[in-house]
Order: sequence, then structure tokens, then C-alpha cells
Amino acid sequence: MKLRPLSRAAALMGIAAFSLSGCAYFNPTQTHHFYQPAEGALLNFTPEGASKPVGVRNLLAVKGANGVQVTGAIVNQSTEDFTVSLAFVEGANGGASINVPAGETIKIGGEGVDPIQVTTSKKPGDNLFVDITVGNETQRLTVQLLDESLEYLAPEK
Repeated sequence: MKLRPLSRAAALMGIAAFSLSGCAYFNPTQTHHFYQPAEGALLNFTPEGASKPVGVRNLLAVKGANGVQVTGAIVNQSTEDFTVSLAFVEGANGGASINVPAGETIKIGGEGVDPIQVTTSKKPGDNLFVDITVGNETQRLTVQLLDESLEYLAPEK
């Protein structure tokens, strides 16, 4: 049986589409992985008994006229409420304890939660160290101290 040119082209296109779609099957989608898209630092915890992670996202420390202010977000993807404690150490003082309900995102420096005020003699470009505790687990995160020279880091007027 002889295939018509149009049928042959359609069959070849189907085979090509099927062959090329295998690439997506063998390569994981990058949006399924946590990554650091900008200046802010991130950290993930999976507390004991939690089915999904609790994470600190886009933590920024900016030194300006009002001292050092830390902003960011805490994401609780689990089905339990957690308290996340942040304590700045090694030449920096300040911190906060933030209750994060199950399935919620709390924005530090956003609605209802003031930026964390940090006292330090460090200069922009130096690193700040913060011990973050969720449940019984503590991890240290390095956050670069930035200044307001970039327009999007300056306080809103």
C-alpha cells in the first residue's frame, strides 16, 4: 500500500513529536527545584513530622539611613503550624520569632510583620550570619549585606 504525501508527512511529524517529547520525560522540570533567583538567600527545613518543607525565601539585609533592615518571606508548605526563629550572630545582633500557620506565607517587612532590625558595624558587601530554627533543627544561613544604591532596594517613598 502506497501512502499519499500528506499522510506520509503527518506520520513523520507524529513520529518526530513523539521522539522529541522524550526529552522532557528524562530531564526534570527546573521549576520543581528550589533555587536562588536573585540577591536574597534561601534555606529549607523539613521538620520532624512534617510532610512538606518550611522555607525561608529571599532573605535580604539592606543597610540604609534607618540601620540594617532584613526582609524576606517564610513559606510553610506543611499541614502543621510552625514557629521560625531567626537570630543574627557573629558581629550582628537582632532577630525575631515568627509564627507561620500551615500552608501560609509570611512576608517579613510586608503586611503585619515589620522588617527585622539588626545592629552591626559591618559594611555593605560583608556577610551577616543568621541561625534559623524550625522545630528542633537549627541551620546557619549567610546573608550578604547590601546597600540602597540599587533603586529597588531603597525604601519606598
